[in-house]
Amino acid sequence: MRFLGNGLSSTASGSFLVQKTKATHHQMSQLIRNPMLETVPTDIPRPDWSLLDKNIPPGSSSESSIKSVLEERCKQLEEELRKAQTVVEVQDAIIEGQNAQLIVQNMGMEKLNFERTLLFPGGKGRHLTSDEFISQKRAMEEDKKREIEEKVARATGRAARKVQKARIELAWRRIQREHAEEVERHKEECQALKNAGTKTKDLPKGPGRCRLKSSVTEDDYRESDGLVSSILDVEELEKD
Repeated sequence: MRFLGNGLSSTASGSFLVQKTKATHHQMSQLIRNPMLETVPTDIPRPDWSLLDKNIPPGSSSESSIKSVLEERCKQLEEELRKAQTVVEVQDAIIEGQNAQLIVQNMGMEKLNFERTLLFPGGKGRHLTSDEFISQKRAMEEDKKREIEEKVARATGRAARKVQKARIELAWRRIQREHAEEVERHKEECQALKNAGTKTKDLPKGPGRCRLKSSVTEDDYRESDGLVSSILDVEELEKD
């Protein structure tokens, strides 16, 4: 079904069936045609199945006569088998087309019945002005509203986590740069002291190892570290 959906989405008319938009009866009537009942055309010859019941005629006792009878029988069976093959291929093509027709019709009916299912849950009739129906409709509206709110909340949460991750990444890059600069300054300072005659044991200690990225938090981020959007844009490009 996934491959079928991909195939339909690539067509101008079929893409409408795999979208989540609502459909009207008029739209479906333009897309879904009346069913076509097909059978194997009469001009295609049918195999002669009576050959299966025919035996070697009596009186064919000589070896040459039996051989000729068998050869003729094989030729007849081969010819009828080719006819059967043609009929089966045509039937398979008809079945394939009918199956595709059923799938498209079913997808169309699902789109048409979407709103009806909401209005008439369980397929039972309702008085549209009854208190029961009104309460059910309100409950469905509340469920839909809650679903949208939850969806928005999830999207907001994902966006916030992306921003947090980007800020940590920018802060981590700045910390790495600062550590590399400290290491370089320490090397230059030590070299200058050595040139001045300072012993190695008397040289100042280095800055040590850089902080682990796991210890960096969003609080370490500074506005001077860069724009968060620069990280997010790179992530989007990598996804593409």
